[in-house]
Amino acid sequence: MLSLNKKISIYLILFSSLIFSYLLGENSSGGSKHDYFATQKYIEVFQIDFYSGFELFRDSNELHFPFFYLIIGNISKITGITFIHYFYLIISSLIPLAFYNALKKKFLNINNDSLFFLSILIFFSPYFRSSAVWLTTDNLALLFFVISINFFLKIELENKTFFKNSLLCFLFLVLSSYIRHYYAIFFFLYFYISYNKFSLSKNLIIIIFNIILSIPALFYLNFITKGKSFSEPFYFLSGDFIFNFLFLGSLFLFYLIPFLINDFVPRYFKERFSLKKNIIFLTIILSVLIISFYTLPNFEYGGGVFYKLSKIYYINIFYFFSILGCLIILLLMDDSFKNYLIFLILIIIFPLTILFQKYYDPLLYIVLFTLMNSNFITKLIFNNKIKISFVAVYFLFFLIFSNIYYM
Repeated sequence: MLSLNKKISIYLILFSSLIFSYLLGENSSGGSKHDYFATQKYIEVFQIDFYSGFELFRDSNELHFPFFYLIIGNISKITGITFIHYFYLIISSLIPLAFYNALKKKFLNINNDSLFFLSILIFFSPYFRSSAVWLTTDNLALLFFVISINFFLKIELENKTFFKNSLLCFLFLVLSSYIRHYYAIFFFLYFYISYNKFSLSKNLIIIIFNIILSIPALFYLNFITKGKSFSEPFYFLSGDFIFNFLFLGSLFLFYLIPFLINDFVPRYFKERFSLKKNIIFLTIILSVLIISFYTLPNFEYGGGVFYKLSKIYYINIFYFFSILGCLIILLLMDDSFKNYLIFLILIIIFPLTILFQKYYDPLLYIVLFTLMNSNFITKLIFNNKIKISFVAVYFLFFLIFSNIYYM
């Protein structure tokens, strides 16, 4: 059992590694450094003039809302940009703490050492680290989202729910959406749970509350679409959800691999296979149809780890990784409308031409352990079946490899 002092020491060491990475200019995600220099112009314009910043953002056809750069620009006028960088390292380091708090709500009466270990793995994410170092919007949006998960779990799991938890849950979800708009789609998941927990009048208040919070976003959308055709501001959208499905399956496989290396898994898979024969059969049929009639796009960039590995030898091997990941997640996750809704959200959340793994990391890992329900994960943690050293080495190797790859 780790003492509180030991946990604090481990956390501070990992936080110190972020400072070290900042001083070295770590760019393990590949694109964060480029994004930082590309968005510097927005910070500089917002330092000078509010309206000009919005105009520049609109004319540049930027994908996200400008509010992050508006805040950074105005604060940096007073403190200087160096202070902002160090302060953002602190802000980013709150994500593992918020995740740890969510895990303690999700897994009651379970050894906190395991939960602490799962939370600090966030520090090994190359995308988390790059966002912290290069001041990109990802980490602030993710922090707000994880805080919203904490309030969401209070609503979902506590027998005595408090309406204020629901309002706070949606408040932080909206805040995350103002930084990264795609988090807004989790409204459907949150409202699905609140709808079943609260009366019609309270659910009506929740809807009105969200509409009021969304008014600035609606004004901004009107501003950027003024004088343009409907499709012009949304040039980045793509309808290739088949690849999104395959991409998501490969990512599930990637993040689950280190947790599947133990003697508990074969027995559990055998039990679940007998219970889920029909849905597994349907998944296999769907997979055969996809392989037969769908042609994988050949992207120069993006696609995730397994996509890049497949391109080295033979791109169609990517089907194997994707379908295996989908079958594993079906076997591990409980059968519930909530789980299928989350899976659907994760498929459609990024309707983009090219998908990068950074969009889902560490979001997918956090969603897997907090929002999705899995008796397998609960038993894994409760029975202390996670091989901590192996999991740590796995994700540490991923971080090292990412740094080497993008160096």
